[in-house]
Amino acid sequence: MRSPLPTRMKTPREADEKSVRTVAGRLRERLERSAAEAVLGREREMDRILRHFDAEGAVVTFVHGIGGIGKSSVLAAVAPRLADRGARVTRLDGRTIEPTPRGLLSALGEALGARAPFGDVEVMARELDSEPRATAIVIDEYDRIRLLDAWLRHELLPALPERTRWLFAGRFSPHAAWLTTPGWSDAVLSLGLGSLDEASCRALLARRGIAEESIAPMLGLARGNPLALELAARYTSAPELSGLAENAVLDALASRCVEDLTPPLREAVDAASVVRCATKPLLDAMLGRPFDDALLGELADLSFVERAEDGLVLHDSVRHAVVSRLRALDPDRHRALRSAALAQLERASKDAAPTGASAWRLTADLLFIVEHPEIREAFFPSHETKLSIDSALPSDRDAVFAIAERHEPPEIVGAFEHWWKHGRGFFDVARDVTGKVLGFAILAASSAVPRAILEGDALVRAWMTDLETGPGRDRGALFHRRALSADYGEDPCDARGALWLAAKRAYVARPGQWALYVGTRQQPAMLRVVQKFGFREAGIRAGDDATLLLEFGAAGIWSWLRALAREDVEPAVGGWRVVESSRGLSVDGRSIALSPLEYGVLVELVAARGAVVTRDELLDRVWKQRHTGSNVVDALVRLVRKKLGPHALDIETVKGHGFRIAKANSLER
Repeated sequence: MRSPLPTRMKTPREADEKSVRTVAGRLRERLERSAAEAVLGREREMDRILRHFDAEGAVVTFVHGIGGIGKSSVLAAVAPRLADRGARVTRLDGRTIEPTPRGLLSALGEALGARAPFGDVEVMARELDSEPRATAIVIDEYDRIRLLDAWLRHELLPALPERTRWLFAGRFSPHAAWLTTPGWSDAVLSLGLGSLDEASCRALLARRGIAEESIAPMLGLARGNPLALELAARYTSAPELSGLAENAVLDALASRCVEDLTPPLREAVDAASVVRCATKPLLDAMLGRPFDDALLGELADLSFVERAEDGLVLHDSVRHAVVSRLRALDPDRHRALRSAALAQLERASKDAAPTGASAWRLTADLLFIVEHPEIREAFFPSHETKLSIDSALPSDRDAVFAIAERHEPPEIVGAFEHWWKHGRGFFDVARDVTGKVLGFAILAASSAVPRAILEGDALVRAWMTDLETGPGRDRGALFHRRALSADYGEDPCDARGALWLAAKRAYVARPGQWALYVGTRQQPAMLRVVQKFGFREAGIRAGDDATLLLEFGAAGIWSWLRALAREDVEPAVGGWRVVESSRGLSVDGRSIALSPLEYGVLVELVAARGAVVTRDELLDRVWKQRHTGSNVVDALVRLVRKKLGPHALDIETVKGHGFRIAKANSLER
């Protein structure tokens, strides 16, 4: 079984074994204590998990609940008990796994000590068949690889020996597809962790040495959340927090704990909050000085800091509180920390290999610096989605082509027929909780597209010609033929958004590729949405179909991510810009709050790149209603101009039409 104490990720230039041993020693004591305490108040849940690992029990168990509720501790306590029952137990951290079939198979092969890498599902099945014991695969932070749900359900798990059991932990409950897919309803256990009972809370605080007379106010604050109990143990009274909601109390307690740290340690926590995983090289770069071993040990010893395989990670609840404070009170320092981290990651990416586990970790680090929500949500989800993205099944054909025929002309539907006949595996579908298909997308690597599809699809044939005669001919590209929803076609909606997120994951998982080609019949509207990510008109057409092109750059996906992150962290020097991360405005370096409507109007005007946006268009896109004859748009534009101060005239009124941004240098996003 893999050690619960992974070593700190080392770079070729940074390796300090002494500091690793020191930190690991301190963490070992705390982890052993936490594993023992996980049983407090969790006896019933522990018993259910262990029972379901018997021969007739659940194949997959999901442990889920809000931040700080104790999911990781339950996993840490269950693992040795499974080993005591004779199972071979393998533990993985979802944060370190590339969220692709290739990435998970590679991580599983390494963790299981396979004789050869798991190149495909069959290789893994043979390896597990040769193992006489039951195998228990425990994956914490499952939310980070949740996009593999469909592949796990349809391909990996059905191919493995029946004695293989899986235990996942994450914030979100299993998607309904796990319960509605034929054959799976009796094979899945969904186990939600609630608040600890009062007796367990009292016992946990007593083990922390808290006096009996001080326990009652802490119970009122923590409300049964184990992490909140840990944080509340620092305070005997905090009446100002008693009326807050549970998540708000956790944020407030986290903020107070950080404020009480020594200045050097608080500075280190601030730095660790803006990166996915804090390592010594990153901390050195962000703080502008060598980060000494003693301080590294203190940081690792904090109750809200966890040691992951590749560094130190702040608990999400604490990270949220720290970042919120930095953005609100010291936005320049927040930006400077991110900028220094990005510079270090840029240096690391220049020497890194484009494939393998270390490549994915570097990609994940860059993704974390990028604050575009459309990209972050694909890899670091902040909320639960009700839609699942699955590979299309043969039985989905009628639903897919009903959508296509509703929104596309016959010649394009015919091209889709060629895709289905010769490459159904390139179709993804978005399903609701009942399994109904709400949308579909067609996405393929250029190298995998069969000739029969090229012969039947003029647009893709033109893409292939453009690729093979251009600078990307030796690197390949992704072809995103179409994404359509049942009700809205190419217009924005939940189903289409979920399909686009899946596409982003697909091209981020191929770091060396040259470009992404996207087919659309709504080029102007689509371009307004995606040009902020670097898309441009490619001038490649076939009938009603046009092409948007995203060229990633010399270093592939890393070049693109570095450019996006650099846009986020570059300080404003004069002028103004919309700040997507805070949904606010920066005017001559000052942060200014915007209402949701003000932010929406500015985003539409900026996205138009100097073109006129009519009042009706603003009402439709921002207010989500048609023109009613009122002057609400003009009134709101006046408020926005007032906030722009000396740059108010940058928003120009075009009489009889609408508004536009007058200065090109005001278009920085």
